[in-house]
Amino acid sequence: MENLRKVLKKLESALIEEEGIADEGLFTTLVNESMEALRLEDSDIAGKMSVSRSAISRWRRGLDAPLPMMRKNIYRFFAKKIIELWGITLQKNKKFLTHQFVFDIIVTDILERGVPAGDDVGHDVRGSVSALWVNDPIVPELQKCYDDTLSECRRFGRFLIWTTLFYTRASKVAAKHKLSTRATDLVYVDSLLGWAESTKTTA
Repeated sequence: MENLRKVLKKLESALIEEEGIADEGLFTTLVNESMEALRLEDSDIAGKMSVSRSAISRWRRGLDAPLPMMRKNIYRFFAKKIIELWGITLQKNKKFLTHQFVFDIIVTDILERGVPAGDDVGHDVRGSVSALWVNDPIVPELQKCYDDTLSECRRFGRFLIWTTLFYTRASKVAAKHKLSTRATDLVYVDSLLGWAESTKTTA
């Protein structure tokens, strides 16, 4: 478990600090350490990341690296896997996760779910990723942000702009806590593109 804790801390720092995303050497190290800690093979993650097994192999040997923006998603993937594996143990280390990291993982998880359907019963932010319902003040605020947005969309039938509304409100929560929303920007854009693609109609 201590090894998982160390790797998660490195992933957290890499996501939050700009230089952590740009450093190719660090990317190679984090991919190898994350895969070893999670006991994953190249084939286990190739499909999840929509790349070939040979690409994963090149990353691990330091022969190649994806663009910095893609590295964010890869770091998030490993971080969420570690948190899910760690489970209840992480709840006992309430001071371990920073506000920024909690915000990034929860908002990323919600945006990746896409626009809720009209009969969506809602989403418990505290359960976005296992063990993230730590006593962090940002968690109940994000829960209220989600609930208010979904309630408004249901009342006025505004599901087409749900993603924009939620992201805007979550950004205000981040600003209140002096956090950056940079780490969620890529997922936000991907979510909008995914929604646009899913709502295309054929002539």
